[in-house]
Amino acid sequence: MLFRSLGSWYGNASLILSLDKRFDFDKIINVETDRFMLKISQKLADMMGDGRIEPMLKDANKLDYRQLGQNGLVINFSCGNISGTNWFDNIPPGTTVLLSGRNNDRGAVNHYKNLKDFAKEFNLSNRLFVGQKTFKDPETEYELYLVIGQK
Repeated sequence: MLFRSLGSWYGNASLILSLDKRFDFDKIINVETDRFMLKISQKLADMMGDGRIEPMLKDANKLDYRQLGQNGLVINFSCGNISGTNWFDNIPPGTTVLLSGRNNDRGAVNHYKNLKDFAKEFNLSNRLFVGQKTFKDPETEYELYLVIGQK
């Protein structure tokens, strides 16, 4: 089967998490605004036979997190590419979050110069991990930032 696209980054991340036995979860909800990308990611999840992955076509800024639950985790691998902050503001206090961003992203709507600026953007009550790693793709070298903690 040939795909024009491999789906969304969020959708692919959920596939990776579902394949790794170190991660135990009941459900992952992939939130995406691109219907085509969401459909491809869900098709891949269906092909894997993992019914724990559910698609949601929605703007992340409009989420109310009713399905999150007490042990929920919010993962945002694309903090630089979502306009506005409602997606973060609407996360219930005490929720564990994993946030990722980068520098040198020409297509980003939010630009981060360094890890300190990125971490400062998101007010967390408890930071469990703050770090960065350098990557080089065919277009550019960049620093990837990762912050894990409780809101």
